[in-house]
Amino acid sequence: ARENLGLVLERLGDERGAEREYKEILRIRPDHAGARARLASLHLRAGNPHRARELARESLLRDPENLPALVVLVEAHLKLGEPEIARLVALRVDRIRPERPEGPYLVGRVFEHQGQRGAAALQYRRATERDARHAAAWARLGRLSLELRDYETAVQSFERLVQLDPESFESWLNLGMALLGKSQIPEAREALDRAQAIRPEDARPSYPLAVILHRYENDPEAALQHYRRYVANAPIHLPPEHPVFAQLRECEQLVQLLAQARAEEEARRRREAMAQEAAARGAESPDTAAPQEGETVPASHQEESDPDLLPPPDFDPDEPAPVEGY
Repeated sequence: ARENLGLVLERLGDERGAEREYKEILRIRPDHAGARARLASLHLRAGNPHRARELARESLLRDPENLPALVVLVEAHLKLGEPEIARLVALRVDRIRPERPEGPYLVGRVFEHQGQRGAAALQYRRATERDARHAAAWARLGRLSLELRDYETAVQSFERLVQLDPESFESWLNLGMALLGKSQIPEAREALDRAQAIRPEDARPSYPLAVILHRYENDPEAALQHYRRYVANAPIHLPPEHPVFAQLRECEQLVQLLAQARAEEEARRRREAMAQEAAARGAESPDTAAPQEGETVPASHQEESDPDLLPPPDFDPDEPAPVEGY
């Protein structure tokens, strides 16, 4: 009962409470192998692989087939840079429990540690075939498939993970990345929006969302906001050669061009409106209306430049006509 209580506390994130329960088991039953294996797992997650390896070995001395202790021992040897020993332990797990997924999963962990990603992916696939609910194997298979650009396998893996845990931020984020790799844009946008809704403070979905808005949905203003949010809140220091910086500059130029085009269009519309308003005022004025057929044009509207209609300048009818030559 105490061991199960410790596991529940671990699931709830109360690792100190779990540790107290496991230590209480050892006070009551000093030879309890399971409690030592659980404590070894806590030390491994806390970044203390030496103590984890010691406790796992103590557990195996009391129960040579204790599965949690064997799993911790493999991971501890990998963290300590001893992949060959870890591989021997993983193969031992596969022999002891040939029907369980832990054997191929641990062999895959060793292959991945050694850089053999293709071989690791095959082992993770074997683990999921033995147990379709083995979330760790699906997660490793999905991430490796993303790295290898096998987007079809990555989508299958992360779709399975969101079925197992619909509130998993990492699964929705990675599913969106995999769908983007397959150019399934609406589905990728939906998955990324779901990840953002689960963890609004995390900026990681902003980068793929910006790419979708920039490259596929022709919305550079919204894309620019996501690019800037990602750069300002990235979980790691971004190197200068990261593609986000070139994409951000390109997006800024697009936004400036769009703003300039909108300003020019607005100016053109204002000019057209003013011209139409002036034409409407001219049509409404009787003095400027065009004469109808047969209507006499008033003298005030006659052309001043017509010499046949107007007397010459300075003409006085009371003065005699000038004599030629004087």
